[in-house]
Amino acid sequence: MSELAVRTDLTDGRPVEVVTESIDLHYALRTVWTSGRIPIGPPAELLGVARGQ
Repeated sequence: MSELAVRTDLTDGRPVEVVTESIDLHYALRTVWTSGRIPIGPPAELLGVARGQ
């Protein structure tokens, strides 16, 4: 869950943020689209964010 999704709840004190160390919460994002087509629009934007571009 992203910080953006829970920011108001955290500000209002509803769940409590727990800071952790040494926990790898990264995961692989897999995408599928038709061969020969390049994603455009929102799908391309999502891929750019996921790739850190």
